[in-house]
Amino acid sequence: MENVHSGHRRRMREKLINHGEDIFDTYELLEMLLYTVIPITDTNPLAKRLLLRFGSLDGVLSASREALMEVDGVGERCADFLVTVGEISNMALLMPLKESEVEFSNYESLLDYSVRFFKESQDSNIAVLLLDGRMKLLRHVVIEGDALSNGVVRLERFIDLAMSYSAQHLVVLLHHRFGAFYPTEGEFATLKLLRARLIEVGVNLLDTLIVSGDRSISVDRLIGGVSTFFSASSQE
Repeated sequence: MENVHSGHRRRMREKLINHGEDIFDTYELLEMLLYTVIPITDTNPLAKRLLLRFGSLDGVLSASREALMEVDGVGERCADFLVTVGEISNMALLMPLKESEVEFSNYESLLDYSVRFFKESQDSNIAVLLLDGRMKLLRHVVIEGDALSNGVVRLERFIDLAMSYSAQHLVVLLHHRFGAFYPTEGEFATLKLLRARLIEVGVNLLDTLIVSGDRSISVDRLIGGVSTFFSASSQE
Protein backbone atom coordinates (compact mmCIF):
# COMPACT_ATOMS: atom_id res chain seq x y z
CA MET A 1 0.00 0.00 0.00
CA GLU A 2 1.29 3.44 -0.98
CA ASN A 3 2.12 5.70 1.99
CA VAL A 4 1.35 9.40 2.16
CA HIS A 5 4.85 10.61 1.27
CA SER A 6 5.45 8.21 -1.64
CA GLY A 7 2.06 9.10 -3.10
CA HIS A 8 2.83 12.80 -2.85
CA ARG A 9 6.24 12.30 -4.49
CA ARG A 10 4.74 10.30 -7.34
CA ARG A 11 2.17 13.04 -8.01
CA MET A 12 4.85 15.74 -7.92
CA ARG A 13 7.00 13.86 -10.44
CA GLU A 14 4.03 13.29 -12.74
CA LYS A 15 3.19 16.99 -12.49
CA LEU A 16 6.77 17.88 -13.44
CA ILE A 17 6.78 15.51 -16.42
CA ASN A 18 3.40 16.66 -17.70
CA HIS A 19 3.69 20.40 -17.12
CA GLY A 20 7.36 21.33 -16.64
CA GLU A 21 9.03 23.27 -13.85
CA ASP A 22 7.38 26.64 -14.57
CA ILE A 23 4.21 25.76 -12.64
CA PHE A 24 6.13 25.01 -9.42
CA ASP A 25 7.06 27.36 -6.62
CA THR A 26 10.76 27.49 -5.79
CA TYR A 27 10.31 25.56 -2.54
CA GLU A 28 8.58 22.74 -4.47
CA LEU A 29 11.51 22.42 -6.88
CA LEU A 30 13.92 22.24 -3.96
CA GLU A 31 11.60 19.77 -2.22
CA MET A 32 11.82 17.46 -5.25
CA LEU A 33 15.59 17.87 -5.51
CA LEU A 34 15.88 16.69 -1.92
CA TYR A 35 14.01 13.46 -2.77
CA THR A 36 17.30 12.11 -4.12
CA VAL A 37 19.12 12.36 -0.81
CA ILE A 38 16.19 12.02 1.64
CA PRO A 39 14.32 8.89 0.53
CA ILE A 40 11.40 8.75 2.98
CA THR A 41 10.88 11.87 5.12
CA ASP A 42 8.71 14.79 3.94
CA THR A 43 11.20 17.26 2.42
CA ASN A 44 8.78 20.18 2.12
CA PRO A 45 9.56 21.73 5.57
CA LEU A 46 13.31 21.39 5.02
CA ALA A 47 13.08 23.04 1.61
CA LYS A 48 11.28 26.01 3.17
CA ARG A 49 13.85 26.28 6.00
CA LEU A 50 16.71 26.28 3.48
CA LEU A 51 15.09 29.02 1.39
CA LEU A 52 14.38 31.07 4.50
CA ARG A 53 18.05 30.82 5.55
CA PHE A 54 19.67 31.45 2.16
CA GLY A 55 17.06 33.60 0.43
CA SER A 56 16.80 31.76 -2.91
CA LEU A 57 17.45 28.47 -4.68
CA ASP A 58 20.70 29.93 -5.98
CA GLY A 59 21.59 30.83 -2.41
CA VAL A 60 21.02 27.26 -1.26
CA LEU A 61 23.09 25.75 -4.08
CA SER A 62 25.91 28.25 -3.56
CA ALA A 63 26.13 27.88 0.22
CA SER A 64 29.08 26.21 1.88
CA ARG A 65 28.83 22.76 3.44
CA GLU A 66 29.26 24.24 6.90
CA ALA A 67 26.53 26.86 6.41
CA LEU A 68 24.10 24.25 5.07
CA MET A 69 24.63 22.01 8.09
CA GLU A 70 23.59 24.84 10.38
CA VAL A 71 20.03 24.36 9.08
CA ASP A 72 17.93 21.96 11.14
CA GLY A 73 17.48 18.71 9.22
CA VAL A 74 20.58 18.98 7.01
CA GLY A 75 23.11 16.27 7.71
CA GLU A 76 26.49 15.61 6.11
CA ARG A 77 25.07 13.58 3.22
CA CYS A 78 22.43 16.21 2.39
CA ALA A 79 24.96 19.06 2.61
CA ASP A 80 27.43 17.23 0.35
CA PHE A 81 24.66 16.58 -2.17
CA LEU A 82 23.55 20.22 -2.35
CA VAL A 83 27.13 21.47 -2.67
CA THR A 84 27.77 18.98 -5.49
CA VAL A 85 24.61 20.01 -7.36
CA GLY A 86 25.65 23.66 -7.03
CA GLU A 87 29.15 22.96 -8.34
CA ILE A 88 27.85 21.00 -11.34
CA SER A 89 25.30 23.71 -12.15
CA ASN A 90 27.98 26.36 -12.03
CA MET A 91 30.31 24.32 -14.26
CA ALA A 92 27.56 23.97 -16.85
CA LEU A 93 26.93 27.72 -16.79
CA LEU A 94 30.62 28.51 -17.15
CA MET A 95 31.40 26.12 -20.01
CA PRO A 96 30.51 28.50 -22.88
CA LEU A 97 32.56 31.27 -21.26
CA LYS A 98 35.59 29.04 -20.76
CA GLU A 99 35.97 28.30 -24.46
CA SER A 100 38.06 31.44 -24.96
CA GLU A 101 40.15 30.80 -21.81
CA VAL A 102 39.41 34.18 -20.21
CA GLU A 103 42.15 35.46 -17.93
CA PHE A 104 41.82 38.71 -16.03
CA SER A 105 45.31 39.80 -16.94
CA ASN A 106 44.10 43.29 -17.85
CA TYR A 107 41.10 45.51 -17.36
CA GLU A 108 39.70 44.92 -20.86
CA SER A 109 39.47 41.16 -20.24
CA LEU A 110 37.27 41.85 -17.21
CA LEU A 111 34.96 44.09 -19.24
CA ASP A 112 34.75 41.54 -22.08
CA TYR A 113 33.91 38.75 -19.64
CA SER A 114 31.08 40.76 -18.07
CA VAL A 115 29.48 41.41 -21.48
CA ARG A 116 29.69 37.75 -22.50
CA PHE A 117 28.38 36.68 -19.13
CA PHE A 118 25.05 38.42 -19.59
CA LYS A 119 24.78 37.19 -23.17
CA GLU A 120 24.84 33.69 -21.70
CA SER A 121 22.60 34.67 -18.74
CA GLN A 122 20.18 37.13 -20.33
CA ASP A 123 17.52 36.80 -17.64
CA SER A 124 19.93 37.69 -14.84
CA ASN A 125 20.14 41.16 -13.32
CA ILE A 126 22.94 40.76 -10.78
CA ALA A 127 26.00 38.52 -10.59
CA VAL A 128 29.22 38.40 -8.61
CA LEU A 129 32.72 37.33 -9.66
CA LEU A 130 34.87 35.84 -6.90
CA LEU A 131 38.62 36.23 -7.51
CA ASP A 132 41.75 35.11 -5.72
CA GLY A 133 44.80 37.27 -5.05
CA ARG A 134 46.16 36.70 -8.56
CA MET A 135 42.93 37.83 -10.22
CA LYS A 136 42.00 34.23 -11.08
CA LEU A 137 38.27 33.54 -11.24
CA LEU A 138 37.25 31.19 -8.44
CA ARG A 139 33.56 31.23 -9.27
CA HIS A 140 30.80 33.39 -10.66
CA VAL A 141 27.33 33.31 -9.14
CA VAL A 142 24.02 34.74 -10.33
CA ILE A 143 22.31 36.63 -7.51
CA GLU A 144 18.54 36.32 -7.53
CA GLY A 145 16.60 39.54 -7.01
CA ASP A 146 15.27 42.27 -9.26
CA ALA A 147 17.50 45.08 -8.07
CA LEU A 148 20.47 45.70 -5.83
CA SER A 149 18.71 48.42 -3.87
CA ASN A 150 15.19 47.15 -3.18
CA GLY A 151 15.88 44.90 -0.21
CA VAL A 152 15.48 41.66 -2.16
CA VAL A 153 19.24 41.11 -2.35
CA ARG A 154 20.85 40.74 1.08
CA LEU A 155 24.41 41.95 1.66
CA GLU A 156 25.03 38.80 3.70
CA ARG A 157 24.69 36.84 0.45
CA PHE A 158 27.83 38.48 -0.92
CA ILE A 159 29.69 38.10 2.37
CA ASP A 160 28.82 34.40 2.60
CA LEU A 161 30.03 33.77 -0.94
CA ALA A 162 33.31 35.61 -0.43
CA MET A 163 34.03 33.70 2.76
CA SER A 164 32.93 30.33 1.39
CA TYR A 165 35.38 30.49 -1.52
CA SER A 166 38.18 32.37 0.28
CA ALA A 167 37.95 35.16 -2.28
CA GLN A 168 40.27 38.14 -1.92
CA HIS A 169 38.51 40.26 -4.53
CA LEU A 170 34.90 40.59 -5.57
CA VAL A 171 33.38 42.18 -8.68
CA VAL A 172 29.67 42.97 -8.88
CA LEU A 173 27.98 42.84 -12.30
CA LEU A 174 24.75 44.78 -12.86
CA HIS A 175 22.68 44.16 -15.97
CA HIS A 176 21.03 47.40 -17.11
CA ARG A 177 19.20 46.19 -20.19
CA PHE A 178 18.08 49.62 -21.37
CA GLY A 179 21.45 51.36 -21.40
CA ALA A 180 21.51 53.39 -18.17
CA PHE A 181 25.28 53.35 -17.66
CA TYR A 182 25.18 54.83 -14.20
CA PRO A 183 24.13 53.36 -10.84
CA THR A 184 20.88 54.52 -9.32
CA GLU A 185 21.02 56.27 -5.95
CA GLY A 186 19.83 53.07 -4.30
CA GLU A 187 22.46 50.95 -6.05
CA PHE A 188 25.21 53.39 -5.15
CA ALA A 189 24.19 53.44 -1.48
CA THR A 190 24.02 49.64 -1.36
CA LEU A 191 27.43 49.29 -3.03
CA LYS A 192 28.92 51.69 -0.50
CA LEU A 193 27.56 49.57 2.35
CA LEU A 194 28.76 46.40 0.65
CA ARG A 195 32.30 47.74 0.27
CA ALA A 196 32.42 48.60 3.98
CA ARG A 197 31.08 45.16 4.98
CA LEU A 198 33.61 43.38 2.76
CA ILE A 199 36.50 45.39 4.22
CA GLU A 200 35.47 44.11 7.66
CA VAL A 201 36.09 40.53 6.50
CA GLY A 202 39.25 41.32 4.55
CA VAL A 203 37.77 41.24 1.04
CA ASN A 204 38.20 43.97 -1.58
CA LEU A 205 35.26 45.12 -3.68
CA LEU A 206 37.36 45.44 -6.80
CA ASP A 207 34.79 47.11 -9.01
CA THR A 208 31.15 47.21 -10.08
CA LEU A 209 30.48 46.86 -13.79
CA ILE A 210 27.26 47.99 -15.44
CA VAL A 211 26.51 45.97 -18.57
CA SER A 212 24.05 46.78 -21.33
CA GLY A 213 24.17 45.17 -24.75
CA ASP A 214 27.77 45.00 -25.93
CA ARG A 215 29.10 47.60 -23.51
CA SER A 216 30.40 47.38 -19.97
CA ILE A 217 31.21 50.42 -17.83
CA SER A 218 33.12 50.60 -14.54
CA VAL A 219 31.24 52.37 -11.76
CA ASP A 220 34.55 53.11 -10.01
CA ARG A 221 35.86 54.80 -13.14
CA LEU A 222 32.67 56.83 -13.52
CA ILE A 223 32.80 58.06 -9.93
CA GLY A 224 36.48 58.05 -9.00
CA GLY A 225 38.25 58.20 -12.32
CA VAL A 226 40.02 54.82 -12.04
CA SER A 227 39.15 51.26 -11.18
CA THR A 228 40.91 49.57 -8.28
CA PHE A 229 41.59 46.70 -10.66
CA PHE A 230 44.97 48.24 -11.45
CA SER A 231 46.20 48.51 -7.89
CA ALA A 232 44.94 45.00 -7.07
CA SER A 233 46.51 43.34 -10.11
CA SER A 234 49.83 45.07 -9.48
CA GLN A 235 50.11 43.38 -6.07
CA GLU A 236 50.94 39.95 -7.53
